[in-house]
Amino acid sequence: MRQKSNHLVHHDSLADMLNDASIDQVLAFDTNMQVISWNRTCEQLTGISKEEIVGKHLLEVFPEIAANEEVMKAINNALKGFKTFVPANKGSYRGGYFESHFIPLKDDQDEVFGVMNIKHDVSHRVKVENELKQLNKALARKNKELKQKNADLVSFTHVAGHDLKEPLRKIYTFVEMILTEDGRRLSEKSRGYFKRIQSAAQRMGLLTDDILAFGQISETEGPTTDVDLNQVLEHAKLQLSELIANKQAVIDAGELPVVKGYCGLLKQVMAHMLTNAIKFQHDGNIPHIAVSCGLVKGNEIKHTEASPDVTYARISFADNGIGFDKKYTPKIFQVFQRLHDSNKYPGTGIGLAFCKKIVELHNGFITVESEPGNGSTFHCFLPDGELTV
Repeated sequence: MRQKSNHLVHHDSLADMLNDASIDQVLAFDTNMQVISWNRTCEQLTGISKEEIVGKHLLEVFPEIAANEEVMKAINNALKGFKTFVPANKGSYRGGYFESHFIPLKDDQDEVFGVMNIKHDVSHRVKVENELKQLNKALARKNKELKQKNADLVSFTHVAGHDLKEPLRKIYTFVEMILTEDGRRLSEKSRGYFKRIQSAAQRMGLLTDDILAFGQISETEGPTTDVDLNQVLEHAKLQLSELIANKQAVIDAGELPVVKGYCGLLKQVMAHMLTNAIKFQHDGNIPHIAVSCGLVKGNEIKHTEASPDVTYARISFADNGIGFDKKYTPKIFQVFQRLHDSNKYPGTGIGLAFCKKIVELHNGFITVESEPGNGSTFHCFLPDGELTV
């Protein structure tokens, strides 16, 4: 038999080197499915050396392959001359998950004399995908629970906002009738009790109105529109004109921007902010509120909700009111939380929680700076890429 030339020997040696250098399993078998090539990665992953397997029938060494219909079909297609790909599949050559290419080997006459099988390990990817599936299932479950809780909240707000109003109205009305018809026969003390009942009913009525309004914020639908905050401010001043006149409040405002948002909700934010600034004042003090705007890049804001690649309109409300200790900052944005006596500073304690929820609905956030006796400055950050001032 004629020996191979040095060139062919070198060629075969180089091919073996390349096969052994591959991180993939690379093997080949002839048309009788006898193994003719087995690289080093195959040896490492299966524990079977090249000397042990070359010349043996593939199914003799790995009988489990015969039970894998997809792989057997790919092998038969390759033996017919067609390249075939098998996606992530439990390893036929022991352990792990692999993507497999079955490539027909052809001679000079284009006749198939064998098949090369390249197996790429995707076990790590499959593991991550399985973990992601589990996380998605958990997320779907949590989302379902959240929807149920939201549905319960809607039911609660409906009861609070509608079903309680009629009994409260009747309580107030009947007490008024008693005072009108039989008030003269009641003692001063008893009349005082009835007045307290009416006052409590009125306060509960305000609470139910605020609960209903708070619950309806998240039900806002439809696209956002361009909202001119200068017009929003004028609307709020007109709405609060009686309060402003009674307190002789001074409101100074610079030029405000046009933002994308829900006009009706932003009007409520403006009104709540001005009301708070006017209300929380020392006795005899004339409220002075400065409303201003600045444009700030998200990466310049020290807040967990700030997106670094977003430009925010910072609408600031600075007042000369009573202020508060910064340790109470989280509390003031909670529903029905109050720092001060409701008799001296009337209200339901929902205003700032209301503002926070609306601003968050606009993908923004609120911060505050305050000191006892030195007033407060609330900053509403509203994102808008097309902001113009």
